[in-house]
Amino acid sequence: MPPDQDDVPSTAPYSIEPEPGRVREPYYSRLVMIARTMDPVRAGSRFDHLGTGFLLGPRMVLTAAHVLNRHGLSGNVKVRNRLRTVTADGWVNCRVLWTHDSYDAALLLTEDDLAEVADDRHFSDPRWAQLTGDEPLSPCHITGVIVANETSPRASGHLAGTLHPSTQPDTSYEFEPSLPLAQPHNSKSFARSMSGAPVFYGKFLLGFVIAMRNDRSGRPRFAVTGIDTLANDRGFTKACSPYMRQVPLLHPLPVAPSAPTGDGHASGGPAGRQPPRVFISYAHEDDTSVHTEQVRSLGELLRAEGIDVRLDQLDAEAPRDWTAWMRQGMETADVILVIASPAYKRRAENPEADPSVGVAFEARLLRNELAHAPTNESQRILPVLLPGSTSKDLPSFLRPLRPLVISPITRTGADQLLHRLTQGSSAEDRTDPAEQAARRFTALAEHSWRAGHRAEALATADHAIEIYRRLASNNPVDYQPPLATALITQSDRLAGTGRSDSALHAAHEAVDISESQAQSDPDVFRPTLAMALSTLSNRLAETGERKQALAAAERAVMVRQQLANTGPIPRTYDLARSLSNLSNRLADLGRRQEALSTINDAVALCRQAAETNPDTFLPGFATMLNNQGTALREAGQPTEAVNVIEEAVLVCRQLAQTDPDTFFLTLASTLLNLGSALSELDRHGEALSTTKEAVTFYRQLAETSPDTPSPRLADALHNLSLRLSEFGRSAEAFTTIDEAIAIRRHLVATNPDPFLPDLAQSLSAAAWLRTSQRQDLDTALDEANEAVEIFRRLEEQLPTVFTSDLQQAQSVQAAALDGLGRSDEADQIRSQTPPPHRNAMDVRIQTEHGDPEELQSLLQQLEEEPTLRGQARIVPVAPKGALGTAALIALEVAVPGGPVLVPLVVALTAWLRRRKARTAVEITTADGRQVTVSTQQPDRVRAALESLLGQED
Repeated sequence: MPPDQDDVPSTAPYSIEPEPGRVREPYYSRLVMIARTMDPVRAGSRFDHLGTGFLLGPRMVLTAAHVLNRHGLSGNVKVRNRLRTVTADGWVNCRVLWTHDSYDAALLLTEDDLAEVADDRHFSDPRWAQLTGDEPLSPCHITGVIVANETSPRASGHLAGTLHPSTQPDTSYEFEPSLPLAQPHNSKSFARSMSGAPVFYGKFLLGFVIAMRNDRSGRPRFAVTGIDTLANDRGFTKACSPYMRQVPLLHPLPVAPSAPTGDGHASGGPAGRQPPRVFISYAHEDDTSVHTEQVRSLGELLRAEGIDVRLDQLDAEAPRDWTAWMRQGMETADVILVIASPAYKRRAENPEADPSVGVAFEARLLRNELAHAPTNESQRILPVLLPGSTSKDLPSFLRPLRPLVISPITRTGADQLLHRLTQGSSAEDRTDPAEQAARRFTALAEHSWRAGHRAEALATADHAIEIYRRLASNNPVDYQPPLATALITQSDRLAGTGRSDSALHAAHEAVDISESQAQSDPDVFRPTLAMALSTLSNRLAETGERKQALAAAERAVMVRQQLANTGPIPRTYDLARSLSNLSNRLADLGRRQEALSTINDAVALCRQAAETNPDTFLPGFATMLNNQGTALREAGQPTEAVNVIEEAVLVCRQLAQTDPDTFFLTLASTLLNLGSALSELDRHGEALSTTKEAVTFYRQLAETSPDTPSPRLADALHNLSLRLSEFGRSAEAFTTIDEAIAIRRHLVATNPDPFLPDLAQSLSAAAWLRTSQRQDLDTALDEANEAVEIFRRLEEQLPTVFTSDLQQAQSVQAAALDGLGRSDEADQIRSQTPPPHRNAMDVRIQTEHGDPEELQSLLQQLEEEPTLRGQARIVPVAPKGALGTAALIALEVAVPGGPVLVPLVVALTAWLRRRKARTAVEITTADGRQVTVSTQQPDRVRAALESLLGQED
């Protein structure tokens, strides 16, 4: 339906400057007018005013989503913030960056800056805030762009009033104007103009208008979506990150009951702040104990100083549900004081020792909060030592936090606590400016990393680490723990950017620091030591030091076991994670049965934790099940693997329904693993559909940052090409692997170190797909040549890691040359391939028809087993043997022997099961003994090899 004539002004004659004598509204220069222009070229063109927006950054506009849906978005939707005479040359094109219908919120991204980039500090205000408690907040202000008639120009619709917590499920707040709205402010056009208008309290942004409604008495109220709702939405913050230096922290606003000032404006900031709400968590020693009286005295002292205290001794007059009282008190508190005592430590760490269940319940809530924010950055949890208590009286999970000593319990003794409560809890209130800087650098590094600005994140984190080093040199007790944590995080980031040497160095330093601290106070610092050891294990594995990696993982498990023997469920879960890491290290060394046994133990512990506290531990349980499925696949138990991974998929789907932004990624990776497991059981149709679903998820995730290539999408496409090939859909397989290669080339162009191996893997896979189908062999040879060249360079740097990859790529290269009729060159490549390590257990494998493609396929299967990587090669053989004269080439395999014979059994069995036509394989030892196995009896492989090689697992 077209807009009314009086609602479609012409651009030429209208001005929206402030009224004469009127004080300009807060952040006036940040207001944005959103409109649909009919003909933006012609100066007198008409436009349809859609609503108001507010600049969160030079190019990013926040508004209500429904303003974009008016009239079906026909015409040119543009924005402007030069709010003077509206002429055609002031409009800027924009596109929708993010939208959420439930919040009625949208982000627009403009083609050009609407504010000077050099003035980026301009966007540090207003600070983002949320209204806490149930009381209204006043004076608040709404500022929206409107277009009046020619005789009554107006800069904006500006209203002062009160912000109320909303009683409606679809909105955060309701804004009640202080004065009745006069014409034309109560018109539909005014309500439309105010859609998207920001809501302020002094220098705080609280939200934006989504609708104007009338209450039961007919008075207008504005529905408001809170900025806190958006700040807690992962999709919103992810969309903001590339275009803001930092998504602001939320400031809790106390109630300010003062009336509006005479001019209808805030006086420059919140006035009349009420003290924060404090919850005191402690243990009753007994009804007459000195400790209980101390806690009561502290509560009375704080109340006498005007603090809003929640303490059972002071609030017990009325009967209530105490569990609900504890939960509500802790969830709504600005600060939680945890009073140290022997009884509190005992009951928090051993819930069965708490007859009242109170301490155990409160401790569980505290652990959950720290599990999501282990550094307690908000300073909401504050351990307190009263006279007679020491830090050893705190539960172990709280001891890394710095306690506050109150002695005596008087106004003077509690002065530091009172200052802490009344002056705020941000990092800026800490006394040491160097520590403040380190914390800010740490937060900025995390933000930059999540936004994809990796180089900036690494440099910023280095600044934080250097500050912590200086602080730790003078005060190791307080500052070595955050230094070790920062080094662990930096090690993971460095590894993610391919800087393996620096990542390994950071992990070593973290372990050294944690070990020295753990010797002085093991209860506090052993968790950090275990985390550092696991990180070191990962770094060593990535650089090919697999035995050292295993040793570090084993040490991490030992530390976690010591902690778990005396700790609560979170420590049991941490032990499960360390066991999972140990399983990976065992698998790297080919010790598959031990790896499987270890991951089984990890899953059992994790299942116990998830059953006790699913909100916290169910995501980790899903990941652990996925790892268990991988271990079962590698141990030659594909049926069991599918069952386990299917359970993981069910858990991930359940999690993704409640929080899709967080868990779609976990679901997608689990589906990829399930697709591979189904393929090993020849369930190719299910494998293909499962892998395609994973690719769909990865595409959706990639669309949130269309300008940034997704390495995970490339991984999924690589897998999908293999599934398509297995299903006989070669053309689609080629297209899919080509897309994966294109993404990986883009990644390598910007950051080669971490992504170059993946590119070479995809090039090798693409060459093999084309060679096996005898299609486009020239392209296949080019891809194989490039893969060989990349792996050759990588192998020079890390020979134990990339030697097998190089040999496999050379094998594909030779197969492509064979397909092109260049057999002499293929034989030369095979002859130049370094022979694997030889021993008495060498075997030669020949297929029934001597088909080079079959042998190449079997070679690939063998190379999937880490123990056999680099141990097999294709060699020419004399035309003789039980399989006739056709076998002119064979596989030569150096079998490691011992219990590690299992990988050869696994690989041969899987390969035979996947053959569609009848195939026989002859296995010959160095001394001439032979056995033959076939597709008709794939389960006989184990017994045949044990008989041939005289070994038992």
